Amino acid sequence: MPPHRHRAATRMSSSMSSGADRPDPLIQYVVLREDLWNQLGWPLGSVVAQGCHAAVAAVWEARDDAETQAYCSPEAIDGMHKVGDGAMGIGGGD
Repeated sequence: MPPHRHRAATRMSSSMSSGADRPDPLIQYVVLREDLWNQLGWPLGSVVAQGCHAAVAAVWEARDDAETQAYCSPEAIDGMHKVGDGAMGIGGGD
């Protein structure tokens, strides 16, 4: 991974309750295509809005899964674990 890339994350509980002790946290990855704003001139806000829409849609599609329900529970809402990253584009590798 190039040095300009940054990943940030926090831990979520291993059970239905909140906490920072989950050995294998449930993670949602959000990847934004850097070419959309760097080369194609999309406003960064539009790219972020698309990423937010995709993240919410993924959670909604998995809403009946027990781990998704635990991830979205009131006890865990402050400990959701996300990783953000950028990708150069659809066809280009990093």
